[in-house]
Amino acid sequence: MIQADDSSHERAEEIGIRALAHIAASPRLCARYLELTGLTAQSLRRAAGEPGFLAGTLAFLTAHEPDLIAFADSAGLRPEEIAEAAHRLEAGRPPGSAGRR
Repeated sequence: MIQADDSSHERAEEIGIRALAHIAASPRLCARYLELTGLTAQSLRRAAGEPGFLAGTLAFLTAHEPDLIAFADSAGLRPEEIAEAAHRLEAGRPPGSAGRR
């Protein structure tokens, strides 16, 4: 069961990374993302390593339905999958799962 949770978490991280790439590819989205998060292009790399960063990235997309739908369409995902990934990342890894595969 822990492996399934780890796998789900890894899938959520993958969706978060794809979301960040989607945002970065759009000047309009990227500008809004940086403005709302308070990040700069220079601080983005450091922030990307912080816990919760990908959850926040997905929350940014899920907060605006047109952006959510555009990402879902481009990524071949259902909007619900993106929302589930955001919740998974907000919850973090299951206790005791670090290093287990």
